[in-house]
Amino acid sequence: RHSFPTRRSSDLWIDRPYASAVGAFDWNPAQFPAPAAMIAAAHAAGLRVALWSAPYVEDVEAAASLRLEAENQGYFPPKVALLTSNWGEPIDLTNPAAYAWWQGLIHNYTDMGIEGFKLDYAEDVVCELAGTRTGFRFFNGDTERRGHWFYPQGYHAAYRAALDRWAGGDGFLIGRASSWGGQRISDLIWPGDLDNDFSNHEGGRVGGLRAAIHGMVSLAESGFPSFASDTGGYRGGMPDREVLLRWAEHTALSPFMQLGGAGTSHNPWAYDPDAVRIYRGLARL
Repeated sequence: RHSFPTRRSSDLWIDRPYASAVGAFDWNPAQFPAPAAMIAAAHAAGLRVALWSAPYVEDVEAAASLRLEAENQGYFPPKVALLTSNWGEPIDLTNPAAYAWWQGLIHNYTDMGIEGFKLDYAEDVVCELAGTRTGFRFFNGDTERRGHWFYPQGYHAAYRAALDRWAGGDGFLIGRASSWGGQRISDLIWPGDLDNDFSNHEGGRVGGLRAAIHGMVSLAESGFPSFASDTGGYRGGMPDREVLLRWAEHTALSPFMQLGGAGTSHNPWAYDPDAVRIYRGLARL
């Protein structure tokens, strides 16, 4: 068991890639030669530590043994016609054996002191692609029609239960997709990697600021109190000045305010002094 400082108000979130492969549940030794010592040092500095995760086992050599075990034990959905993830099909967490196996892998990290997870993906259990049914068949009898709504909740619940069991019940989860009822499980939803513009989610586009506003309103109606989108979006690099500042107006009055991540920069001081003045006022607000 870990002994932590009584007050820690900041968090360190390590995004991918930090493992040898997606779903390997390890650390890339070239990047992190002493992960346990690193986590201990972060705790000593008053930081909580969270990791990125996704419900896949990548079909590469670094994760080959886990991938083979999952295939041999039937831990993947028995039938999927079409996939949207580059990492293959998601683990079938409606299967109690697969659920327990996945939680055991999560324990590899919680045992080192990890107290939170950014849970990416899971919304790829869609009903159709280009007019063709995806054909998901889950252990509990669900198809993609019900799985589209409830697979993300089961995915998040596996991590919540692991954190409750092995991280003292004070873990943090940020998810990318959910539905009504999922607010019991996830602490925060962010709408994924949005475009760096004003577009909506249509015509094959992920969407930008309009999609973020739509997502927040929809989740609020579904009972979620906490939502955050990347100010300025993520896809497409550095946003236009007006996109950044209009988006900042939105996130300044959202439950959380954060800058986007991809591209050269999303920092207001990369534009001009007046952009800094406007952004500073919104941040203070």
